[in-house]
Amino acid sequence: MADLKNKEGLLRKAKEDEKERQEMEKMARERQEKERLERERRAREWQEREKAEKERMAKIRKEQQQQQQQREKREREAAEARKKMGRRGKDTAKANPVPLGQPRLRLKSIYIQAG
Repeated sequence: MADLKNKEGLLRKAKEDEKERQEMEKMARERQEKERLERERRAREWQEREKAEKERMAKIRKEQQQQQQQREKREREAAEARKKMGRRGKDTAKANPVPLGQPRLRLKSIYIQAG
C-alpha cells in the first residue's frame, strides 16, 4: 500500500515536473520570438532612417546643383551683357535710351553683381 502511494506520488511529481518543463520551454520560445521581432523592428527602423538620410542628402545635392546652374547662368548672362555694353559703348547707350529704362537697369544690376 505504501508502495502504491509512493508510486502515485512519484507519477504526480513527474507529471508536475513535465508540465513545469513544458511551461518553461513555452516561455523561452515566446521570449525568443519577442526578441526576434524586436531585432527585426530595429533593423527596419534603421533601414528607414538610412533611406530617409539618403533621400535628404540627394535632395540637398540636387538643390545645390540647381543653385550652381543658376549661378553659372547668371554669370553667363552678365558676361554677355558686359560684352554688349562694351561693344555699344557708354555714349551710344546714353544716346539711345531703352524705353522706360527697365532692361538697361537690369543689365547694370547684373553688371554690378558680376563685377
